[in-house]
Amino acid sequence: MLIARAALEDGGTLLVLGLSEENRDRLAAGQPMDISRASHGMAIPAGLQIMIFAGETEESMRAYLGTLIGPETVVDQERPQ
Repeated sequence: MLIARAALEDGGTLLVLGLSEENRDRLAAGQPMDISRASHGMAIPAGLQIMIFAGETEESMRAYLGTLIGPETVVDQERPQ
């Protein structure tokens, strides 16, 4: 995986995650990727944790997340319930 972070002119931050073929194969095999500063280094902003996973449909991915989706979780740009 290639990870890069850059400051944008508007004061924002660009985080780039490049997946290798091996990364994509692992995702296809059902192995999610958990990314944090502790596991992947200084390019990851402090306090940010990222989970990348793959699924056949949005419904199957919602089911996979199971208990991680709660009443305060924002999914697909929808307001928390």
